[in-house]
Amino acid sequence: MVTKKISKLVLAFAFAMGAFPPAFASGTVSGAGGADAYARGKAVFARKLTCESCPFATGIETADLAQSALKRIESGEFGLDDGERKAVRAFIERRFRLA
Repeated sequence: MVTKKISKLVLAFAFAMGAFPPAFASGTVSGAGGADAYARGKAVFARKLTCESCPFATGIETADLAQSALKRIESGEFGLDDGERKAVRAFIERRFRLA
């Protein structure tokens, strides 16, 4: 009985002192530029370029198609702002290993 109380007290103290590192559910941490750009690019890509009524509704499956899509995106064809274009570029380059 006393051992249980001591164990609970030690565990509570450890949490109070921050002995355990924080956990991030999404797998990305704010401030990690590359990870944030990739995650944002992935979201913009899904929301604005590959939705059912979007220009790439069937998706992009090859590096050649990705390269062609990047040219169209960079030309401003889809109305993405500068930040969205950069993020989508980061996503596509990493996803298809273009860079």
